[in-house]
Amino acid sequence: MFKDKNHFDLFDLSPAFSVDLERLEAFYRKLNQQFHPDVVSQGSSREKLEATLLTAQINEAYETLKTPLKRGYYLLKLLDPNGETDQDKTVKDPDLLLEAYENQEALSLAKTPQDIEPLLETGQAKKASILLKVEKDFDHRNLTQARLNLYRYRYYDKLMSDAKTQLSEKLKDNASTA
Repeated sequence: MFKDKNHFDLFDLSPAFSVDLERLEAFYRKLNQQFHPDVVSQGSSREKLEATLLTAQINEAYETLKTPLKRGYYLLKLLDPNGETDQDKTVKDPDLLLEAYENQEALSLAKTPQDIEPLLETGQAKKASILLKVEKDFDHRNLTQARLNLYRYRYYDKLMSDAKTQLSEKLKDNASTA
């Protein structure tokens, strides 16, 4: 049923980086209510299988579109099918590499939660700023720059994840020694 639809079509959205998340959520619920396997629990094995496959497709599309990084890479693939799609490829950005080195060093030297909090604040601000750039890049169909900014966003997302993990560990350590 949805075989020929891309993720944006599935949710009746225009292919764009900027997505109305409330509308996406509402449409997701509507599709889930309509096609969830429980709806055909008394149906044939084939109907149950089809419902399961449709639900998996709906869930995958939803997870992709609600997450900025996944949405960005999906949109790149959609808009530039012959373009570079390797999400794990690194770029040669000396400023970002130097900043990454400094941030990782600061994170490894952090002794207290207060040492980590500035990294979280900076990372969050950088992520927000880069998201605006990515949106602008897609609006202007500057896919090369969008790809580079998605890479930068991915770095800050990873930094935030690492910092949150370390913060959690530091808080646990402080709680156990108190």
